[in-house]
Amino acid sequence: MSEDLSGAEEEVAFWRGAFERYKNDPSKSYIGVKLDPDRPLQGEIAERVRISVDGEQKIARILDVGCGPLSTVGKKADGLDVELVGLDPLADEYQMLIDEAGLKSPHTSVAGFAEKASEYFGEGSFDYVHAENSLDHVQDAERAVAELQKTCRPDAVFFFRVFVNEGEHNHYSGLHQWNFDSYNGKVIFWRPGQIHFLDEVFQLPVRFWYDDAVHGPHEKHRKFLNCEVHNTDLTKGFTDIGGMKVRYLPRFSNLVLQRNDSFDFDARCFAHFHFKDQPRHVESLVWPSSDKHHVLKVPEGELSRIVLGQFSKKVLPSGDQELTELWSGSVPLE
Repeated sequence: MSEDLSGAEEEVAFWRGAFERYKNDPSKSYIGVKLDPDRPLQGEIAERVRISVDGEQKIARILDVGCGPLSTVGKKADGLDVELVGLDPLADEYQMLIDEAGLKSPHTSVAGFAEKASEYFGEGSFDYVHAENSLDHVQDAERAVAELQKTCRPDAVFFFRVFVNEGEHNHYSGLHQWNFDSYNGKVIFWRPGQIHFLDEVFQLPVRFWYDDAVHGPHEKHRKFLNCEVHNTDLTKGFTDIGGMKVRYLPRFSNLVLQRNDSFDFDARCFAHFHFKDQPRHVESLVWPSSDKHHVLKVPEGELSRIVLGQFSKKVLPSGDQELTELWSGSVPLE
């Protein structure tokens, strides 16, 4: 997705060969599956779409970033019409290959760059944004992920999957310009001289995990980073528990917090996580005053209760500390 399209000729040549092989023997090519307009949404993608769409919604709009000539994303879902749109800087070249092969794509594609996504589609345009093996190609990764988040509707999921540290693996050749990995429990993207933390760009709930898969014609084992970002709707789903409003997202193991008028900026915030078979975990909240909301990671374990609150501390003449709870409340776990 880089505006520097070095390596583009190699991509086009690869796909020209792939279409030729498909025409010679469709049974030995995966292209036929991608051409199927009735291919169902993959299970994990359908689950993310269900998180995103409103209960009465009939159409789900999906953006596939760096889709190539044909998206791997399915086109059908029970009870939903799927409108799939691809975004790829080589979309026009790929369309020429499709036309030359006498084929018909089951989805539309826009020629463009992730760094300009909201310019092409507007803000809040998609129920689900998908990027597989493409974010390491961008020129400005921080701008690209921020732009893609803008195209998400409230409560939409932005999912990406990348090879771990692909830029390093390919020595920053061709389209491979960035590395994605995690550090101290947070997703990072980096290249020499630059490092960014994903949660600092979004300030939204993030869930990530790794897996290994066989990839490519030589069937090499590669490590993938998978990441979901929840574009939390900050206007609904919150419970008032005193000085805060809270929304619990169990899939993401996150609490999304907002301040109420009764929030005391000078008092200390705390979170008590109670587990069924583990000791209680106590955490102080560090909440920059400039942030409109705060995302708090929930520790792993079988939760029985979460309590949030604030207290003030006063040092008495004797040197003892007097703690006064200002307010506290339990977070609904259902």
